[in-house]
This record gives sequence, C-alpha cells and structure tokens, in this order.
Amino acid sequence: MIHIKRCQNSEGVPPSRSCPRKTYFIIFASIGIIILNLACIPKASAVAFTGAQGWGANATGGTTKYTVTNLNDSGAGSLRDAVSASGRDVVFSLSGTITLKSEMAISSNTTIDGTTAPSPGITVVGFSSSFSDQSNIIIRNMRFRETDTGDEHKCSLQGDSCSNVIIDHCSIEQGRWDCLEITGASSNVTVQFCMIGEGYDPQNFGFLVDQCNGISTHHNLFVDNQSRNPKEEGNGQYICNTVYNWGNGGGLIGAHSAAVWKSDIINNTFIAGPSSTATFIADCTSTDTWYQSDNYVDTNKNGNPWDGAVAPASDFTAQGVTLVSSPQSDPPVSVTIDSTTHSYDEATGGYYGCQPNDATDQRLVGYVKSGGTEGQIGPP
Repeated sequence: MIHIKRCQNSEGVPPSRSCPRKTYFIIFASIGIIILNLACIPKASAVAFTGAQGWGANATGGTTKYTVTNLNDSGAGSLRDAVSASGRDVVFSLSGTITLKSEMAISSNTTIDGTTAPSPGITVVGFSSSFSDQSNIIIRNMRFRETDTGDEHKCSLQGDSCSNVIIDHCSIEQGRWDCLEITGASSNVTVQFCMIGEGYDPQNFGFLVDQCNGISTHHNLFVDNQSRNPKEEGNGQYICNTVYNWGNGGGLIGAHSAAVWKSDIINNTFIAGPSSTATFIADCTSTDTWYQSDNYVDTNKNGNPWDGAVAPASDFTAQGVTLVSSPQSDPPVSVTIDSTTHSYDEATGGYYGCQPNDATDQRLVGYVKSGGTEGQIGPP
C-alpha cells in the first residue's frame, strides 16, 4: 500500500493551492510502476468449463448462441446448420435422435453443449461427424453413433489436423473404422469421461490417436473394441481409463512407428472379456517411450474383476516398450489421478458417457459389470 500525505507549508498547515508538480510526478511515477508490475504477473488461462483437464482444457469454443430447435438433418434450427459457421455456442431446446444423411462438418470455434438438452439428450446417428483442420472446439454430453449406414472408412467422431479440442462425457460408439479418431498432426486435445465402444465392421476398432502432440485420454470406458483402446501414437497421457473385452488385436496398442512417441500410462484398468486374449498391450516397439505406473490387469474372465494384479514393468518391456522412470507430459491443466477402483466404480456407475446413459450405454456397462462373462466384438 502507498501512503500519500497531503502537501503542507512550513507551518504544517495545508495550503489552499494544489501540491507541487514534483510531488505529483512522484505519485504518478509510483502508480505507473505498480501498473507495470501487475502487467508482468502471469495470468492463469481460463479453462473451457469447470472440470476440464489435460492438454485440451483451454479450448475456447464459441460464444454466439445458436439454439437447435429440431431433429432435421439440415436447414434452419438443425444441428448441421448450427455447426456450419464458426464462433457458435450450440444449445438445444429438445432431445431425441438426429439421423444424418451425409457426413456433418463442425467448424472452428464451436461449442456443442449437449448438457442443455432435456433428458434423455441428443443422439447423432447414420454418418460421421468431423472437425478436420479446425480449432477451439468443445463437445459435451452428446452421443455419436455412425452405425452400419455410414461409410466403412469413417468414424462416429473424428478430427484431423485439429487443435485445442476437448470432448467431455460423450458416448462415441458403433464407428465403422474407429469409433473415434484424432489424427494428422493434431495438438492440445482432451478426451475425458467418455464411453468409446462397440466398434462396427469392418474394423471394430476403438480410438485412433495418430501423430498427436499433446493429448490427454483420461477417465474413459472402452468396451467391446477389437483393438485401439486406443492406438497411442502421440505425446501425452493415458490415465484412469477402464478397458473391457478387447479382441485379438489387443487392448492398448503402441504407435509401432519409426518416430519416438512419449506417453504416460497411469492407473488404468484392463479387464478381459469373452473375446479377449491375455495380451492387454500390443503392437509396441522401442520407439514407444512410456512411463507406466499402477496399471491393473484381470484376465481371469470369472466374474470377479478384482482377482487380477498390478502389471509389472516386464509386461511392457516384453512387448518392446521403452520405459522411463518419470512422467513426460505436463499439460496446462493437471489430470486428477484416481485409484483404479475409483475409476472403475465411476465407469460402471453410469458416470461416463452421455448423461443420462441410454439403453445402449447401459448394455455396455452391464457387460463390464459381468467381470469377463459377457460382451462381444461387433454389433449385438
């Protein structure tokens, strides 16, 4: 605090005129120094929403409100029209299923806020939704399901060469190539509290991460995917995920590329289902440079998911992984690291995926709860 004394004459009596210029100069100089010092103090970046974590937590989304008022494929008031222009904050006045007749492109600087929809929320089916070469995208509380009507080389939701993206509490399922893709030199991406599963033919895959620099995949549930839970070809984090019933392609798989990719694999839970091999990680090489800690594996398929064990380092090195001794990723907003039991309880308690979980999500969660006895690869 600066204390400023009133000017006084030699007798200690305040003069009737203003203070001398020299005194004013000192006062204003002091204030100027304070302003400069305040300007130099680093400011904390605003997060996309309360609870946003990881590399994509600072995505800004859109600000101009656009209300979706119908379930049409296109036209005024439709979701396709809402996401066709940059800068929009998309909200919903209704709930239900939107059946796409072709791929839907999502523009930069867009928020799709499914939390605004009345229960049971919004489901997008029929074709892929994508955000290629786009940035600053926030997607919350939505269901994306390509199903078998979509193109076989597409996904339910995919981003290519994208940046500053956060996908939160979404159900991303029934994709024909992968359910979800983040590819093509993308950066600063978070996928959190989502359900990713039941990949459809011809690949039945879960989540492809391909050449992504800065990605946080945390607190998600992967169910009934042949492989890619995810494919970890990126620099980032894989924390507190639950993987159930991977197929013969393996659970979490490496980049198996010539480039070095650095990942932190922490407190994840792998539970084998009817389709699973004992290989919970696969397709790794020495260029997959991972820090790993407290990853739990149960391959008994006996209905009890908690009679497995924490995976030793040898399970990773035997697959070719290069292990390092400390975490390598430092996102702008830290990811909360919960115990594997806590994450599993959330995953099976209906907290992951679009809220509230619909019948498809509840069926997939039911498979996980079976502890290895239920589930399948491919459509039900």
